[in-house]
Amino acid sequence: MVTTEREPVGPPASIEQLYQEAYLPLLRLAVLLTGDRSVAEDCVQEAFVSIWRRADGLREPRAAHAYLRTAVVNASRTTHRRRRTVRRHLRALVPDDVRPADDDLLRTERDAILRAAVDALPRRQREVVILRYWQDLPYAEIGAALGISEGSARSNASRALSHLQLSWEA
Repeated sequence: MVTTEREPVGPPASIEQLYQEAYLPLLRLAVLLTGDRSVAEDCVQEAFVSIWRRADGLREPRAAHAYLRTAVVNASRTTHRRRRTVRRHLRALVPDDVRPADDDLLRTERDAILRAAVDALPRRQREVVILRYWQDLPYAEIGAALGISEGSARSNASRALSHLQLSWEA
């Protein structure tokens, strides 16, 4: 499930071109980070609205893809924080075992097991794994997207893989 799409080297000619080039890869990233397509679409749209508002003020147009990726990661984090707050306040009202009606159609059993294992990782490790293995980003770009060093991205990936291997063997 590794994508090999790479972002263009030069700056986009327009916001429309940037949208055409980046929307689907960003949507895949957001779906992996949030686990919900509609929420993921909102995250990506927020990122594009943000860059559209700043289109004239971008210091480095070539960095537009990296800016969007970082904005999607940050929006996904915000979504997780909101979900945690909602779950904390509504835990008594909604049973934990209720699943969406189309859940079985959207995920195979193996995907569900893998997704649960990745979701159980600490936030930073989960983000690094998704950016590295589902988005196929090099560690330098992962570090830039998450605001950490390349070495920190590597060590988080290593720890995450060790944790996933242990949980898979159990």
